This record gives sequence, structure tokens and C-alpha cells, in this order.
Amino acid sequence: EELPRMLALKFAPNKNTFREPRCQIAGRAGNPAPYRAPSAPREAVEKPCIHCGTLIIASPRTLAAHCPGCGQHVALQDLTLTGDVTAERTATAGNITVTRDARISGDLLGARVFIHGRVLGNIIAADECRVHPTGKVAGQIICRKITVEPGATLEGSIQRVNE
Repeated sequence: EELPRMLALKFAPNKNTFREPRCQIAGRAGNPAPYRAPSAPREAVEKPCIHCGTLIIASPRTLAAHCPGCGQHVALQDLTLTGDVTAERTATAGNITVTRDARISGDLLGARVFIHGRVLGNIIAADECRVHPTGKVAGQIICRKITVEPGATLEGSIQRVNE
């Protein structure tokens, strides 16, 4: 029985990335080996890929990894945005926190998004989006769970998605 491809990944501690185990099968180098993954490191964390949803198992110190499901480069760290930020898209498999004095222009894509400041753009949260009393959002919010606290301002639409 072969484990899912994601579980067959080995952590390369010197590079802070994951790699696929390789072996020599019938004289052909580079073929993926049927592999039973060893027990994960105690401090390993699981974060879903923001592009395809595949779980990425990584050390808490890992900043980014390539998703085994879609091959995309995925940032894993939590982000705190302050001041004026203009970016087409800010994406991470971690949490995004917009501080009280922040003014963000662009889309936010993360596991959980916490809004204390102003956001002009769409928000996509894989899990939860929380708009605090000082938060202002102008754009569409797509998430599984949303909390809008009294005093928060929303201009746009909210779409809840199920798993």
C-alpha cells in the first residue's frame, strides 16, 4: 500500500525544503520510490497549500516550500502588515494580520485573516476571517468562517464556503 504523495516527502533540514525521495529501480535513476514516511518531527506543522489545498508538513522554522500537489512555491510564515502596503496580492499559508494603522491596497490570501486596519481589495481565507471594530474592508470576503465585530465597516460582499 502506497501512502499519498504528500506523506512520502522527506524533510531536508539543511535546505528548509521538502524533497521527494528517489531511488534506483531496475537501473533507472530518479524514479519516485514506494515509500512509507517516517514519523513526522515532533515540532512539525501542517498548513494547507493556498493554491490547491494539499497539506504541507514542515518544520515551524520553514519560511516557504514547494507544494507536492501543484508544484507552486508557497510561503508558510505568518504575516503582519503595517503602514501603507500596495501589492496586487499578498499570499501565505499562514495567518495575515492587518494592524490598526495599516492601509492595504490589494488582495489578501491566507489561512486566517485578521483585520484591524483598512483593506481595499478582496480577502480569501482558507479558514477564518475576523474584522475587528477598527477594521474597514472594501471588497469581497471569501472564507469558511467570518466574524464581524460591532464597529467594523464592510463595503462589498461576503461569501461563505463549505469544505
